[in-house]
Parts: sequence; structure tokens; C-alpha cells
Amino acid sequence: MKKALWLPFLLALVLAQTPLEKLKAALDRLRGPAHEGVYLIRVERPGSEKVYRLKVYTDGERAHLRVLEPKAEAGLTYLSLGQDLYLYDPRLGRTLRLPPSGRGSAS
Repeated sequence: MKKALWLPFLLALVLAQTPLEKLKAALDRLRGPAHEGVYLIRVERPGSEKVYRLKVYTDGERAHLRVLEPKAEAGLTYLSLGQDLYLYDPRLGRTLRLPPSGRGSAS
């Protein structure tokens, strides 16, 4: 019986949304929520191992990654805008665009 009481409320809530609000909600569910965090990534190769600590910000469409460790690579920053990927190297003091052709898949 309690479910029947909620039905008019939920129906009114759904109908109150504009089509644009409904589309935005659907896209947000597909992309995932915006978030930020610090991630540890371990890269293992035969005879060596390297641990990266990354600060990541993303809103589902764009992503910003900054390398915090190891010290030799700290400050490298990546920005992803759709299909475009950019790299900022503090040692060069410049931003480089990484073309899709140079990002081949690792097989």
C-alpha cells in the first residue's frame, strides 16, 4: 500500500523535468559522476617496477592528470578533451598535442 502512495509523487517528479534535464541526467549516468582523487599505478616490466602517484580530476568528458611521483617525472600533466590529448612537460616549459596516430594500442 505504501508503494501506491509514492507513485503519484514519483510521476510528478519525472513529469516536472524538461527534456533537456532528462537528457543531461541520462548522459551523466553513462559518463559517470565528476570526481577527483589520487591514484597509485604500478608498472611492472621484466626486471623493473615503477610506481606512479597521479592526481586526477574528471567530469566525465574531460580529464586532467598530474604526475606527483616518481620525482623524475613529477609535474608532467595530461589533459584529455574528447579525442584531443595534451601533455605539459615542465622541463620543456611547453604544452604538446599528442596526435591520435601516435597513441597506438599496446598489444
